[in-house]
Amino acid sequence: MKYTKEEILNALHLIKDICSENGECFTCPFSKEGHGCLIDTKMPCEWELIDEENWKVFK
Repeated sequence: MKYTKEEILNALHLIKDICSENGECFTCPFSKEGHGCLIDTKMPCEWELIDEENWKVFK
């Protein structure tokens, strides 16, 4: 695998934190000109990430 589990989780936590810090899609760098998220239909701040030994990233 090219990236480690830790690198993948850190990247996803970073995206989730950026989403949470912006508070509204209008100011978020991941928005479609203030009209929703480009990443997913569910906003990253709502993601439930899993950090377990045998892992799947999303719950």
